[in-house]
Amino acid sequence: YGGRSVMLRIGHVHIQYDDLRTMIESSDEIKRMTQDIRSKYEGRYIFASVDRCERLAGLILKMRAFQNFLNTYPYAQGKVVLIQYAYPTISYWDDTSRMRRELTNIVDKINTDFQDLDEGRGASGHTSEFHHVVFQVKEVTREEKYALFQAADCLLDTSIRDGLNLNPFEYICCRKDEPGAI
Repeated sequence: YGGRSVMLRIGHVHIQYDDLRTMIESSDEIKRMTQDIRSKYEGRYIFASVDRCERLAGLILKMRAFQNFLNTYPYAQGKVVLIQYAYPTISYWDDTSRMRRELTNIVDKINTDFQDLDEGRGASGHTSEFHHVVFQVKEVTREEKYALFQAADCLLDTSIRDGLNLNPFEYICCRKDEPGAI
């Protein structure tokens, strides 16, 4: 095309629901990790998200939107948590480390702005060491991802231009018959 060779590759990606459910139900590690998350944030509404740590994943916009949510709805303060896993991408630019620094600054600001230091306990009765946003940049195992999806009340998926995104389907598979929101 236009004096050059162009190759188009089509790759079909799918996940078998039954295979995923079997893996989740038979994994003691996923059950333990799910229970650990639920215990740590007992009584709180858990938002979960797993994204690439890059600009088009919409992470900065997501953090700003969550901050706006906490400002707009003060009754949610101390009662919600966003657990955000961001896995590093292979890049020839310094995008991942720059994004990590920028996101860490935003997360720190959110956690500082909404910190409740009322004698070690907030209005919800939880300890003051609670953070509204838990942000980790790391390689995420399937077990960690599925445990987070099982524990979460809501999948917060805000990718800008992600192409094929299987997170919503995986969230539904992890929740099975339990209520949840995307």
